[in-house]
Amino acid sequence: KTWFLADAGIVVRDWMHIAGPKELQAVLRLMKAIRILRIVKLWPRIVLILWRLNRLIRSEHRRAMLQMAGLLCCFLVILHFVCCGWYWIGTMSLDAESWTATFLPGDS
Repeated sequence: KTWFLADAGIVVRDWMHIAGPKELQAVLRLMKAIRILRIVKLWPRIVLILWRLNRLIRSEHRRAMLQMAGLLCCFLVILHFVCCGWYWIGTMSLDAESWTATFLPGDS
């Protein structure tokens, strides 16, 4: 089981995003969501590794620190998606004067 085909597809999609026509670029942006499938597939392994690591730790203080680090990572992932949503809302403005056009020049 290899990731070659998925990686090759991502590279081709990126090249087409850079050099392709504008209509194609909109479709290719949606394909970026496919990358999340890698994380979904690896999630059981990540949970197993963290569970084993938690069993090896004898100190309650260190276990608490590991749990806090895990909560911080979850918080950052959720925050990332919230920010992506706000950016998407900003780019969907009907007029040219959205906050993304004002504060992020060249990114319209």
